[in-house]
Amino acid sequence: MTKAKALLAQMTQGEKVGQLIMIGLNGLDNAKHLGWENSAASINQTQIDNIKKYSPGGVILFKANAQSTAQITAYTAALQKHSRVPMFISVDEEGGNVSRLGGNKDIDVARLPTPAEQGRLSLEEFASLRANLCRQLKKLGINDNHDTMCDLPTNPHNYIIKGLGRYYNEDIAKTCDFIKTNIRVAREEKIITSAKHFPGHGDTTVDSHEEMPVCDMTLDQLAKRELLPFRAAVEANAPRIMVSHIAYPKITGDEKLPASMSAKMISILRTDLGFGGIIITDDMLMDAIRKYYTPGQSAAAAIAAGNDMLIYRINLAEVFEGILAAVGKTIPQSRLDESVLRILETKIQYGII
Repeated sequence: MTKAKALLAQMTQGEKVGQLIMIGLNGLDNAKHLGWENSAASINQTQIDNIKKYSPGGVILFKANAQSTAQITAYTAALQKHSRVPMFISVDEEGGNVSRLGGNKDIDVARLPTPAEQGRLSLEEFASLRANLCRQLKKLGINDNHDTMCDLPTNPHNYIIKGLGRYYNEDIAKTCDFIKTNIRVAREEKIITSAKHFPGHGDTTVDSHEEMPVCDMTLDQLAKRELLPFRAAVEANAPRIMVSHIAYPKITGDEKLPASMSAKMISILRTDLGFGGIIITDDMLMDAIRKYYTPGQSAAAAIAAGNDMLIYRINLAEVFEGILAAVGKTIPQSRLDESVLRILETKIQYGII
């Protein structure tokens, strides 16, 4: 029996369900509002109690959670101290506009240019830049970064990707080279990376933070362009791929069903692309999801569709109960165990466990 299987055999049903959730620190505080501006910057008894009760698989940090190098290092150490199964401690540190830590003069993390600007570097310069970031994150106790950009600037009117420079290059082959380099460097530095946002956010004009984008591409059209960077990520043995909240009615038959909750779209990633790592959703409290589903509903549906982990910045108890109630009904026990095993195996591989 492998170490991961031995750990799985010792876990309670609740501990298994908790591993599927990546929660914001407001969620550990039992917050009900959507903002994170006043989120905690040090551990408290409510957070300790919730870590022990729900055993979340990971936490995701935002700017409000990080004030200085000493503060964030102490905070991440305290979070791990109280978790029986060590957690993913996660950030979004892409560079440019999406930077939780970089640019704060009191935190020892360099502010990086946009991914598009990084994509103009040589691969050697890019690798050095990303390796340095990984080392800075590790010193803070952060082991996880959602930062491998697989989106393409397909639609010139797309602000969230094209407008903010959240892509590596106009050229697909060059994009794939940067993707493979980033995944390789992160693996060498023992930092988890998410390749995102499957199956591509570049051909939309709607921001999924505000509404559910609908893309009229067929699977054949996706395969010829948008999926190529994700194939590169799979070839590079990416540990995790993040799925978007974009609807593909010509593939799923439903313009209100996002990729993140579609068994068909998850099957494309697993079967067509051959991905065997962790599949994680984008934040499930974006308006693309929140307008149509309660947290408990969306959590159960997303796991049933084939995701392994879900990001929620709040609503920990409701998400947990939604999944737990669905196990043995819409979520087979084997489906739960399969996801938890992937999570444990990845944590062991990257030295988190």
